[in-house]
Amino acid sequence: MSVTPGIDITIPINERWWLRPYAAVGWGSTFNGSDSAWTYWAGVKSRYSFRHGKLDWALLNSVTYVGATPNRGSSENFWPLMAGLEFDYPLGTRKSGGEQLFLSWHGIYTTFENELDDVIGDATIDPVTDQWEFGLSLRKEKSRIKIFFMKFDRLGLAYHFSTSGDFEGISFVFRSVFDR
Repeated sequence: MSVTPGIDITIPINERWWLRPYAAVGWGSTFNGSDSAWTYWAGVKSRYSFRHGKLDWALLNSVTYVGATPNRGSSENFWPLMAGLEFDYPLGTRKSGGEQLFLSWHGIYTTFENELDDVIGDATIDPVTDQWEFGLSLRKEKSRIKIFFMKFDRLGLAYHFSTSGDFEGISFVFRSVFDR
């Protein structure tokens, strides 16, 4: 079990470009209490937006430092570097008093500088050196999507895979890649 509180702030550089620096530090322990570690990460995300006709799109980038210092053994770290695109396209026409729906999709590539097998330690697995992600979701123009008592910025699915073929999966999409 671990607890890792963090902080981030969005800094508008101009009307199209935003930066989001973030940092988190925490501590985790196994349930029997013999192994524990400090965990930490810090980085900055960038979003640069464009508009072309009805299509809103954004160039997304991030660099992150991720590390862990266990109570036994040496510290481990890696650097995920991400670049991608995110698109929003209006569906149908806006009705009087209604809210516009958007089809949102994204494609991102992340490379892990320092292979992830370094972080896992002695486990005998193939290293994951990169990840592709392609996602599709729906969002409303101004309000959030409400399901029972929960509210989401968007709802969709994303497919993830590594170029080596050693990793693939599907995840839910609840917000923009920039906001994750």
